[in-house]
Amino acid sequence: ESAKHRPEFFAEWEPSNVSPQVICLQGGKVRNAIPGYATATVRGLNSGDIQGAAHEFTKKTEVTFELQQTDAGTQIRAFGRNAHIGHPELGRNAQAALVALLASLPLAPCPGTDSLRALARLFPYDDMSGSAMGLRLRDDLFGSAQVNFTVCRMTEEGIQCKMDARGPLISRPDNFSDIIDRALRSENFTVPVSQMDAAHYVPEDSPLVQKMKTLYEVCFDQTVKCAVTTGASYAHYVPGAVSTGVATPGIDTRLHNADERILSEDILRIGMIYTQAILELCA
Repeated sequence: ESAKHRPEFFAEWEPSNVSPQVICLQGGKVRNAIPGYATATVRGLNSGDIQGAAHEFTKKTEVTFELQQTDAGTQIRAFGRNAHIGHPELGRNAQAALVALLASLPLAPCPGTDSLRALARLFPYDDMSGSAMGLRLRDDLFGSAQVNFTVCRMTEEGIQCKMDARGPLISRPDNFSDIIDRALRSENFTVPVSQMDAAHYVPEDSPLVQKMKTLYEVCFDQTVKCAVTTGASYAHYVPGAVSTGVATPGIDTRLHNADERILSEDILRIGMIYTQAILELCA
């Protein structure tokens, strides 16, 4: 299981009456999922001022934008695709695309505009490895680091954000979490102190892993294999422990999406596997 670093960061300022200005932004609900929807309101620009840029960003990102005039300004709604944090390439990050669009608009100078353009620099839509933050981290077992911008709340008085970063086995504070925190602070965000979780790795030839593989192959009647996951289980914090998936290979469980599900027969299988594992491991 990958290393994890998931800092919160924020900025605060006095309200300003300048225009054009983004007066609110909301995207993402949880830190560990790619947000498929985000919305913002821009004061001082009408739909016609934004439509052309929105169309260009849709071509770049596949995120679509709907514009609506309100009493407060032009509301922009971004529609992407949710995804599990372990497979961000399957999603379309509506929040990151909306921030990129907003940062490209002719907004008036103010702290809110500065923060939006800083976010666009830190989290370019097509950068999922953190290269814009200065990360150059990968190994042969886990692959590259992953960095995703997942939660954002902005008002006329400040902005609060969350992100999710996962790293390979070689991740340490000096080559992973410290680099991320330093990049955020360099753009004038406040970053409360937090600690990264090191990667968790159990060799495939360990007795526990071999036992679980055998039990799975008996219960599922097919060959199974070990995997690296960017997700995290309770096993992450128990030396030598491994997490075990419960879904039949090839079944779309819609993980972290609407209608998340599992086959009822898989629940019965995992009950048999766990029971037999306890019997054999504790014999």
